[in-house]
Amino acid sequence: MKKQLEIINTARDLFTTYGYKKVSMDEIAKTAGVTKRTIYHYFKDKDTLFQYFVDEERAKIKEAIEEIEKANLPFFETVHETLLTILRYRKQSKLLNTIQREADLFMSETALQLLKKVEQDMEQYIASRLQKAIDEEQMKPCNVELCSFLLVKLYIALMLEWDIDKKPLALEEITDNI
Repeated sequence: MKKQLEIINTARDLFTTYGYKKVSMDEIAKTAGVTKRTIYHYFKDKDTLFQYFVDEERAKIKEAIEEIEKANLPFFETVHETLLTILRYRKQSKLLNTIQREADLFMSETALQLLKKVEQDMEQYIASRLQKAIDEEQMKPCNVELCSFLLVKLYIALMLEWDIDKKPLALEEITDNI
């Protein structure tokens, strides 16, 4: 268990610092002070090890959403707070930022797939909230899949691309305007 924890902590640090593509199993083993065979005892391959950290990030986001849900806020306030929380988390997560940079710079297929999973989680959450609001007649019917996709893409574009050539927006300003 101690070796597994050392592998996890070392790999997390290396992936966060250098990204998926630049980190090798040899480097993880050497830095963790274990053999590659020991790593393979716990993790099938590098993808599985990396997926562990992405799942960890997704679980943290889900936990934050569940806390907001417990507050029983009105529909639009719940969605607003949830998206704001997700944006804050995504912006503050060193690992997700490294994955985003790797996807942008190297078009890393692994990084792109893992970011897609995080976006799909967001889309599924928004779609479920939209459907609930429709069922409770808090909003008129719409294509919830399309609307949730558009909302996520809009938030991400404003968060990641807006300030490339414009004055940066505060996260609250993004969510208030949408």
